[in-house]
Amino acid sequence: MKSKFLWIFVSCIVVITLVAWSCNDGTGGEEEEEEEEEEEEEEPQYGGTYTSSSSADVSYFDEVVGGNYGGHVYAPTTKLTHNELLQGDWTKGPAGSGETDFINSSDNRMDLKTGCLADWWEIPEIGTIVFHIREGVRWQDKPPVNGRLLTPEDVEFSINRATSAGYFAYFYAEMSSTLEVTVDSNARTVTCTVPVDQWVNLLTLIPDYMSIVAPEVTELYGGETNWRNVVGTGPFMLTEYVSNSQLTYVRNPDYWETDPIGPGKGNQLPYVDRYRSLIMVDPSVREAAFRSGQLDILAGINYNDAQPVITDPKMSEALYRSYLPSGTFCMFFRTDMPESPFSVKEVRQAMMLAIDQPMIRDEYYQGHAEILTWPLTPSKEYVDAYMPLEELPDNVQALFDQDLEAAQVLLDQTAYAEGFDCEVVCYSTPTMMDILTMYQEMLAEININMHLHVYDVSDYSTRTRSRNHGAYEIMYTTDSGNGTYLKMIDFRGPGAYNPSYINEDYGIPEIEEAYAEIVQYAGTNEAEVMRIHRELMPWLLEQAYCIPSPVAEYYSIWWPWVKNYYAASAVGYYNVGSAIKYRWIDQELKEEIRY
Repeated sequence: MKSKFLWIFVSCIVVITLVAWSCNDGTGGEEEEEEEEEEEEEEPQYGGTYTSSSSADVSYFDEVVGGNYGGHVYAPTTKLTHNELLQGDWTKGPAGSGETDFINSSDNRMDLKTGCLADWWEIPEIGTIVFHIREGVRWQDKPPVNGRLLTPEDVEFSINRATSAGYFAYFYAEMSSTLEVTVDSNARTVTCTVPVDQWVNLLTLIPDYMSIVAPEVTELYGGETNWRNVVGTGPFMLTEYVSNSQLTYVRNPDYWETDPIGPGKGNQLPYVDRYRSLIMVDPSVREAAFRSGQLDILAGINYNDAQPVITDPKMSEALYRSYLPSGTFCMFFRTDMPESPFSVKEVRQAMMLAIDQPMIRDEYYQGHAEILTWPLTPSKEYVDAYMPLEELPDNVQALFDQDLEAAQVLLDQTAYAEGFDCEVVCYSTPTMMDILTMYQEMLAEININMHLHVYDVSDYSTRTRSRNHGAYEIMYTTDSGNGTYLKMIDFRGPGAYNPSYINEDYGIPEIEEAYAEIVQYAGTNEAEVMRIHRELMPWLLEQAYCIPSPVAEYYSIWWPWVKNYYAASAVGYYNVGSAIKYRWIDQELKEEIRY
């Protein structure tokens, strides 16, 4: 989605797609199932403090500044204190039907959503969505709003504010400038209309991404620029913020929402009295805090860092779940420049054939990784939009394995039979350097000499955002994640997530025909949208527009006193932290295990 910076992707990696799940409690499968069933019948408890950690300080509190992720990915803020018009449907998650796992923050299927501040919605025609605003919702009892009732005009104000300045207005200027918002106060409806060509942007930005804010806060303070001015309709109120230390939230006693499923169905949410997010930059500090019980969970731990915890007999009480991140690093090329060797499909294919992806998966990641990761990583939610490697045509499957002889045959058909020198734009992380060094050695086998240009993070981010790499430069950066698949922004248009300049001018018929068909179903028929995307994949992958890297498993680890957890995090589109309202703490069990 939206032009996120690399550091945001790295942070966001904590909340994404489920691949496998394990509990190391020493029991057999049948007994484990019985224990899980017993746990599902437990009556939720109110009270207690839930504590997690964040790897960096809060960037800002007002999401209009930079989108809703920057203010809460590092330390959940917006989605604890505020609500959106729609949200993920918890009854379809792991506590209910299991249609989604709510691990992947970028999932954005309309058929997996339910009402939030809009208790229902309708799409009378493509380009128009009508929100029916819920009655009886109150703003938090804090100045300057002081607990008054939410109105449709508040929603209108929030939409107009978000699209008139800041993130939306800058990165989605055409949608923002063409959006029409109308209110019917008597019917309590807010209607949003855009031209058809902006429909998918509206769907992914307004319903379940943009928080509803109080007009009084903007009028009095210019926005939620200070943590003390943060006031929403959400389940928690922010009561303390110490920079680079912690954030503290307390339960909103007037919160409107009730638990929709399970033994606690009908209970007012949230369950915990207090939530703390401790800002811990050093992974070893986070691990020590978890081991001592100061943290209730460890989320977003890579495979190597997770092993010492999940294999430690002293940690046998802890539970864990593994998953694949939504999104991957790729080597992106200037396919639009005739003077670039990367504009030649055979060169790109030869490069793919020179790289031994199975070896990287099996040896570097010990088999705990996925090879086919662009333009989607495999996930339960998007299984019908993704074509597995083994189902692709043989010639496409071959691109994901090493064949140096076939690579040279392809190069011999081009003007680059003798190879060439090039440079890859990157920054220094252990994994990035390891992977690119392996790529460097493999490409040298076909006389493609790739030099690593290592930038600091700030300069690297500037370059990836601007896509200013040249004819002989490769941009090693991330795609946008699974939830934007219907927008095709990884391989269509001028956005930051299309560093290979694929279909930059919308002139590739295969892509444009598929996109035009998707627009007709967006928001109303997700099955058809996924079918269209899946059918495009064999052709798209055969073009070798980029070289995706294998994606390794990550882990979430938690203590068993955290109930109704499931490793779920974002109940809705980038609603990071929104699952906290459903969790509760078994305080008796916590005392028993800790002491």
